[in-house]
Amino acid sequence: MPNNGMTPRYSALERAQMKVLDKAGSLAMAPTLPRVFYDQFGMTVHAVTELHPNLRRITFRADELGGYRPGGVDSREAK
Repeated sequence: MPNNGMTPRYSALERAQMKVLDKAGSLAMAPTLPRVFYDQFGMTVHAVTELHPNLRRITFRADELGGYRPGGVDSREAK
């Protein structure tokens, strides 16, 4: 039966391959850091920089961010 541009029809082997690759991809990513609580606090926009017509860097400032250490790909140790 023709597909007619609708959802693709995958064979059983292709479906198995996609499941394996999806699991392998998730294992290769940095694990998220568990959080027990989600504090909320006020912050201000410190700077906005136009890096490209479709890309903007926004820098926030708050006293509560002083001890924040990014993890995963955002951390300096990961590079």
